Amino acid sequence: MSAASSSHLDHSRNSTAAFIRFRPTESHLRIAGLSLLDRQLVALYRGGCTSITIVAQESVQIPERARAIGIPIRMAPTLTVSEGRCLVVDGSVFLETHDVIALRQGASNLLDDQGHWLDAKSIENRSEFQSTDIQPSHPKRPRSQNTTRAREMRSQEAATRLEKELLSSTLSQGDGIVDRVFNRPLSRQLTQRLWNKGTSPNLVSIVSIAIGLISAFFLSTSRLELGILGALLFQLSAIIDCTDGDLARLQFKESQLGKWLDLVGDQVVHIAVFVGIGLGLLSEDRSLAISLLTGSAVLGAVLAFASVLWAHRRTHKNARLDQFIQRTANRDFSVIVLVLACLDRLIVFAWLVGIGIHVYWICIVFLGLRPHPPASSTPSQCAT
Repeated sequence: MSAASSSHLDHSRNSTAAFIRFRPTESHLRIAGLSLLDRQLVALYRGGCTSITIVAQESVQIPERARAIGIPIRMAPTLTVSEGRCLVVDGSVFLETHDVIALRQGASNLLDDQGHWLDAKSIENRSEFQSTDIQPSHPKRPRSQNTTRAREMRSQEAATRLEKELLSSTLSQGDGIVDRVFNRPLSRQLTQRLWNKGTSPNLVSIVSIAIGLISAFFLSTSRLELGILGALLFQLSAIIDCTDGDLARLQFKESQLGKWLDLVGDQVVHIAVFVGIGLGLLSEDRSLAISLLTGSAVLGAVLAFASVLWAHRRTHKNARLDQFIQRTANRDFSVIVLVLACLDRLIVFAWLVGIGIHVYWICIVFLGLRPHPPASSTPSQCAT
């Protein structure tokens, strides 16, 4: 897996120096397969701290993701704050990229979920730093002021609770109803079993694609039981397809290769399933209508994929278009395939796709060619 792209870095201001006061007692804690120190290093780096120093009396081994990304890290036996803004973070604090950005942009400290100040401070100059104790004078603030998952990690039990929170937040803006109530809950169980094994998200994507292609083969047969098996495998492929993105986000393994493998793989599977269903129907009824529906579905899938790529590559973003793609480009139709396969009525799906997919890509082109909303409109957010 390649290193995270530069788009993850915050360049809103000049780079800020950061110091991590290493704690051997918490160094063994692992959250979603990565050590607490590893997560601190990546969060600081992505938040715009390109000068990071680990303050420790003994030698510290650079963790796996920080090493893979190539984060420049220095070691120092004592904490020496130079002039200019810097961040000082205790080795027990879990923080995320947006926490780092908030500290760099003016926040003095972070709060945990109980409203207590955390040992993570933004220091403007050397005069503000008087001792190794960086706790502020006010020990507690109202809980309503806290909007992050930042907290102290003192035990593996606390790390396990945080893992559950991280898993529950793994939603994509492109998720449909089936993803939210069925696919995601099951995929999280798989994600939880894979993150400690160092499994590559790209490998998970390939497995999902392979299962999807096998499902298309079974759907191409004329036997009812094999068609149902193919529909079940297609649903399994959709579940696993949720896992690759979750692993990439939770373990900082996002990459352009992974993004395109996921995007292109989905289209390959969908086209294969459309062809498989068409061949299965043709084996029972070689009518011109079914042949035309199959060809129409495949052509529509190609045109839909091309229109989505065109929409994403447009120089001027269109909020209406982005929202339409996010709400419609999901895996929910896998359940329709499963239900109709069980009822031996896949011909209904052939009609739905043969016509509906052309309506879909025509809507994309229509929305894309319309004048985009003015700059004051709320910008869209693309799923990763």
